[in-house]
Amino acid sequence: MLPEERRNRIDAIVSSRGDISFAQLKEEFPDISNMTLRRDLEKLDREGRIIRTYGGVRTINPNASTAKNYWIRDSRNADLKKQIAVKAAALLEPNTAVYIDSGSTATAFCREIKKGHYLIYTSGLTCALELRQLKESRVYLVGGILNMASLCTEGHEALSFVENVNFSYAFIGCSGYSPSTGFTCEHSEIANLKRKIIQHSKKAILLIDSEKIGKIATYTFADVDDVDIVVADDRLPDGTRKIFEDAAICVL
Repeated sequence: MLPEERRNRIDAIVSSRGDISFAQLKEEFPDISNMTLRRDLEKLDREGRIIRTYGGVRTINPNASTAKNYWIRDSRNADLKKQIAVKAAALLEPNTAVYIDSGSTATAFCREIKKGHYLIYTSGLTCALELRQLKESRVYLVGGILNMASLCTEGHEALSFVENVNFSYAFIGCSGYSPSTGFTCEHSEIANLKRKIIQHSKKAILLIDSEKIGKIATYTFADVDDVDIVVADDRLPDGTRKIFEDAAICVL
């Protein structure tokens, strides 16, 4: 794992937990020395991404971590999410079954959907609220356990809800992408649902803003071979674009 990828992973772990001891963090990285880990923490602290404490580290805002709090994520990179949302909305065809993931980018996408006849499933509460404008469509909120941080549903009930549904399109969000780990997110139950949806979809469409490139969240849910289309903003790095296109992914 490259140093920057490792530091991004540290940042994601600290954000997801709020605070963590040095010993607990070291368990996540058994192959690096204590000195290397301390240097990583010092660099992240200097960059303002974490706060070092006696015996450990904590997130910048322990009451609303950047990885888990939807309302913080919704306000970030709004212009990039708007670009992605407009491109993604142009892919929709009426009279199709569509799955829309949870998250701030997916919510922005829902705002751009023009009225028409769709059968839409979503696990995102904020997405469902935006989709109420589509009077000609039928919208299902996927059942399951409520994830209070991400404002979505998850768990085995959610998996059962979509078990017998075949989607024309699935619009999936992610917390990060790295060539070494693929597309990742922070919660195992959410990762399981994403995998299930991709398996049941004719076209899997990843919505990703350029700020997620190089970041590594805890759970991998897809690799480039699982994805048909990537919808990104105009800042997508050329190297990443080439990786996607070499894997026969259409990049918009």
